Order: sequence, then C-alpha cells, then structure tokens
Amino acid sequence: MRVRSSLFIVTLLVFGFLAVLSARFNKPGNTPGAVSVQKTKTEAVAGTQTSSAEVKKVIDGDTFQLNTGEKVRLIGINAPEQNQPNYSDAKKSLQNMVLGKSIDLQFDVAKKDRYGRLLAYVYAGNVFVNLKQVETGEAVIETIPPNVKYAGEFASAQKSARDNCKGIWQGLCNQTATSCVQIASINPDPKGPDAAVKNSEWVEIVNTCSEIRSVSGYLIKDSSAGNSYIFKNLTLFPKQKVKLHSGCGTDTAIDVYWQCPEKKSMVWNNSGDTAYLYDNTGKMVSEMSY
Repeated sequence: MRVRSSLFIVTLLVFGFLAVLSARFNKPGNTPGAVSVQKTKTEAVAGTQTSSAEVKKVIDGDTFQLNTGEKVRLIGINAPEQNQPNYSDAKKSLQNMVLGKSIDLQFDVAKKDRYGRLLAYVYAGNVFVNLKQVETGEAVIETIPPNVKYAGEFASAQKSARDNCKGIWQGLCNQTATSCVQIASINPDPKGPDAAVKNSEWVEIVNTCSEIRSVSGYLIKDSSAGNSYIFKNLTLFPKQKVKLHSGCGTDTAIDVYWQCPEKKSMVWNNSGDTAYLYDNTGKMVSEMSY
C-alpha cells in the first residue's frame, strides 16, 4: 500500500506540474516555445525592412538626398514639381520635418525606382512623413503597385485634407471668377493600340461662366510628376468646351494638343487617375478622378 500510495502521490505531482506549464504557455497571445518580442513603433507600423540615415538636402516636397548621396522618393504621394503651384510650400514642409535630421526608412516590395532612387516610407521621430504631407495638403496621393501598403491611409488623409481645404485644396473652397473654368470629362482609354489613338484620349474643360473667360496660363496635370500642360492663347465663350488631346496636332478653338512631338506613352492611366486644373495664379479650380 505504501508503494502504491507513493506512486499515486508522485503521479499527482507530475500531472499538477504539467497543468501549470500548460496554463502558462496557452494564455491568449502565447505560443509554446515562442518568445514574446515587443516591436518598436516604427517596426509595428511599417514592417521590418528598415534603415536609418541623415538628410543632407531636400529637393522638393517628396524627394530628398541623404548624407550618403542616395536620393529618397516618398512612396505613395506626389508633391508639386518646380515651377508648379504650391512647390515652395510643399518643399518647405518637408524641409521642416527632415532636413539635417536622422530619419528612419521603411521599404515596401520595390525598393528602388527606375531612376535609382530609394522608395521609402519615412519617419522623423514619431512623424510619418509621407502621411503628413498628404494630411496637410502639400502632396496628393500617387499609388504605384506593388508599393501599396498604406494606400488606404493615404486616400483617407487626402479626403480629409480636401474636405478641410488644406494646402493645394484651398482653391476649391474659395470660389472666384476663375473657378468658372472646370474639368467636364475625361476619355482615358480609347479603343485600339495606344500609339495609334493618342488623339482619341482627351480631357475636356468647359467655361461655365456667363461671360468670356481667358484660360491662357491655366495648368492641367495628372497625378504623376511627369505630365502637365499649360494652355496658351485660348479664350472660351460662355458654355464653350475645349478638348485637350494626348497626342500631337494643330490647335483650334475647340481642340488643342498635349504632346508635340509625341511621347511613347499616353497621359491618362487606364486603371485610374486624377486630373487637376489650376488657374493662372496657381489656384486649383477643379479636379476629377476616374
């Protein structure tokens, strides 16, 4: 009986020990054999491919140079280029956040663009720089797969900036005489090979005023950095429309042409894009997405 009692007691102790271990390792969030690791804020938000560097020079509102000489392009956004409306404001905003500071770079699927620039989500301290530029209206969204990790967040930030008339969006909230000129429609994907139907792709603007309006000096652009057009010597009568074709041709009162000589590619993306129209003072007066 003593032997059996001893064995019984030992058995109870063993099962009790195993029960304690099971309770410890099977708490919510624990995995047997795993070690709990507390991620830093930037790792939790932006993934594990990271590096740090110091910013030597800011080029514009979405691009800067590191002290290593490498250039960095902010993923998911596009700020105005030099000689475009709001260029100085966007550049100054980025300078205030990163110039001369140590920043963290987080990468997505594609790490470099065709120009050899690093493509990154950038943190300056706790500030998510890409997002901040959109939130304050200093940049617009530009989603280029496969780097789409924060496309949803950027889109929400842009909607908020637009609704609250921040940065480049101020002009849409402050209607003046020049606001009569509006984007009427876009035909971004005509049937046929692109090279053969460039002039079948167009964006149309209209004078909604009851008076004649000159649109000389107005600028229209898409969401990229490379496509923009400035209207020259063009006057629209009340309710008159003019089509801006993506190819080359001879300008008339109702048809003008974007690219002479023509480029290999079209202007408007088949998968979706946004047209932005600025008056001759640099104020945005109209925008249209599809």
